[in-house]
Amino acid sequence: MNTAATAADADADAPRYMAHPEAFAPLGNAERTPRHADAQLRQGTARLGMWVFLAGEVLFFGALLVAYGVLRTRWPEGFAAASLNTHVGLGTLNTALLLTSSFAVAVAAEASECHRPRDVAPWLGLAVALGLAFLAVKAMEYRKEWLEGLFPGPGFRIDGRVVAGAELFFAWYYIATALHSLHLAVGILLCAGFALASRSRHPERAGAPRIHAVALYWHFVDIVWIVLYPLIYLVAPRS
Repeated sequence: MNTAATAADADADAPRYMAHPEAFAPLGNAERTPRHADAQLRQGTARLGMWVFLAGEVLFFGALLVAYGVLRTRWPEGFAAASLNTHVGLGTLNTALLLTSSFAVAVAAEASECHRPRDVAPWLGLAVALGLAFLAVKAMEYRKEWLEGLFPGPGFRIDGRVVAGAELFFAWYYIATALHSLHLAVGILLCAGFALASRSRHPERAGAPRIHAVALYWHFVDIVWIVLYPLIYLVAPRS
């Protein structure tokens, strides 16, 4: 009796990991739970991060819009005259390209949500192609404006005359459209990277949370262009 009581007391005094070692055994790989194993949580985290980033971008482009409003209020005739010398046909073509690309990105995001990684690549590839087409058209537009002397600097003229505010319009135009094109180029690289990843041996790298984050970014770039389009091409009525 004394021996049994002594053994029971020893077990009671022993540390828990000695009394029940199986409870403190390391987990196997199959039992480990990542911090963001839940798909909805990961998707929500990715979206939240992208929304925070886009909020900063809204402030950035918002400053450009405020500058535009101040300048246009100060020189309305100059902005109207300068806008009439922009190439509305090319701008409209680029708008159609971006709207179509946003549709392609949306379909790719839906395919990733439905766990069809093989369907993601073609739609992201289409968005990449349309984005590159946008940049090519924009480069053509820049070249035409350069040849027409519509680049701010000495000797700048609108229809052979000096128009107050017209040079400021084109200075703002080049800054805004160049920054937009830079953001679009980043989106093109992201879409191309995830398109390749979805066809690789590790398609999970192009999972739904990441595709949705890229889609949000792409739609933001599209919206920025939709805002810029009337401010650049539709300032004054065209005959």
